[in-house]
Amino acid sequence: MVQSYEVLTLLNFSVEIYLRDQQVSIEVEYSGKASKPGLRYRKGVIKLVLPEKGCFNPEKIILDNEDWVLDRWNEAQKFREKVPERKFEDGASIETMGTERKLVVEKRQSNAVEDDRILLAQHLIDQTCLKDQLEKALRNHCREVIHRKLEAYVSRVDGDYEKVFIRDQDTRWGSCSSKNNLNFNWRLILGPDHVLDYLVVHEIVHLEIKNHGQTFWERVEELRPDYRKSRDWLKQNNAKLVFDSNF
Repeated sequence: MVQSYEVLTLLNFSVEIYLRDQQVSIEVEYSGKASKPGLRYRKGVIKLVLPEKGCFNPEKIILDNEDWVLDRWNEAQKFREKVPERKFEDGASIETMGTERKLVVEKRQSNAVEDDRILLAQHLIDQTCLKDQLEKALRNHCREVIHRKLEAYVSRVDGDYEKVFIRDQDTRWGSCSSKNNLNFNWRLILGPDHVLDYLVVHEIVHLEIKNHGQTFWERVEELRPDYRKSRDWLKQNNAKLVFDSNF
């Protein structure tokens, strides 16, 4: 039986609990911003967030929300089944923008993405690891690709962007700030090329229209007539954009 916990040391932990004969794993996390306990789900993980002050029974909170937890757990299992098992080693391959590219470790000054190969510098890997250098190479490649696509589309909208940031967000693929700064998730590079086109168009249309009303979507369709295909792919296949299956 899981006991109530009075927060003395703020150590996050996980709870294993059986719900209708299914063993479910819930991450428990303390937050100074939380005013009351809350259950959250994102990217295949169920999390119970607790306020830093107070005495709470995680098991009771989970049982009180049994239906929601089981629905999310089943959703999480389906999500994890779609996450690619990537090998972070010399000679392995990874798909980016719809093209299978081979990882090649060699003596070179810097990392680079060229045609069907991703070239990684041995001396940089020695300082960190292959996975870290691969991520850096893909982040840089994503930045270069997005800048090219922005140049191709931005003249077709009424407005201009200030800065472009390449980020690693759990749930957001792109955004346009009130200052017209554009943010894109680097993991978009792991998906098809047309999805990157759609996200670029989506965000630059926000330079004109700050909401998601009918006029916004009509404008997106003017620039990307097949945007629905890309939007649907992103909704149905976002698990394929997980970089490391050990998340």
